[in-house]
Amino acid sequence: MPPSRVSRRTTAGVLIAAALIGLLAGLWLAGGPPGRTLNDLHATLLPEPRAIGPFELVDHHGNTFTAAHLRGKWTFVFLGYTHCPDVCLTTLTTLDRISDALAGGPLEGDTLFLFVSVDPRRDDPARLAEYVAYFNEGFIGATGIEQELRSLAARMAVPYRIPADADPAAGYTVDHSASVMLLGPAAGFHAVFSAPHDAERMIADYRKIRQYRKD
Repeated sequence: MPPSRVSRRTTAGVLIAAALIGLLAGLWLAGGPPGRTLNDLHATLLPEPRAIGPFELVDHHGNTFTAAHLRGKWTFVFLGYTHCPDVCLTTLTTLDRISDALAGGPLEGDTLFLFVSVDPRRDDPARLAEYVAYFNEGFIGATGIEQELRSLAARMAVPYRIPADADPAAGYTVDHSASVMLLGPAAGFHAVFSAPHDAERMIADYRKIRQYRKD
């Protein structure tokens, strides 16, 4: 008897969590425990920023979007898809609260929020534009070819899984991480915000990280 959808999703979720734990454990061994000199963080701070390298996506306006568009900014990055029934809705709502809390303050001008869809078969720029605007008109939506998306996800240790028999007409779910990644002004990977997310805690951590990692 084939495994149920629930068991398949549970297994994929465990593998995704294990990949993230593996990355953080590797960073611990390579450079000391994450956040070793910054106290009281709920986020996991990498010992040193990690370059994510070049990438090429398409944003929700249909324009090419690369790492160059992130330079000089701090960016909250979340990978998901617009047909997501739960995690994406709650995570993007939390990011909207963070954006609202930063509005009018000194961090607003150099803070970006990037939603990357890992489901390009269904999420074209027009759909992304409608989706991100629902949460916050300042959010950036982007997607790309599958090879580019998988490469970017692997570099940020947030793998995902699309069913091999996925049929857009029939509908399908994508197993993906609920983590939010924080990139710095040199497009380096600085920290991971793991679920469950709390806007106030994330804002407090973000301010501490900004102060600690002044560029």
